[in-house]
Amino acid sequence: MRFRLSLIRYAQKHGVTKAAGRYRVNRQFIYRWMKRYDGSRESLSYRSRRPPQSSQPAYPGGVETHLRHAPQEPKRRALSPSG
Repeated sequence: MRFRLSLIRYAQKHGVTKAAGRYRVNRQFIYRWMKRYDGSRESLSYRSRRPPQSSQPAYPGGVETHLRHAPQEPKRRALSPSG
């Protein structure tokens, strides 16, 4: 978090291009963190990218019921020796 904070402060003072060269990061990285920065250190912490969990089960009747009623793949016929 200290790295990102010092990076943003340097970018605000000297510009994004100079900050990218000095800290050896790309400009998109700086713009992303500047957009998120609201003045607090907490805004620079990483956020989880995990999707929110649903309170309802994915398969209401259970996985076994779901698999029992799932569409089956059609059976393939074996080719005859003549072609």
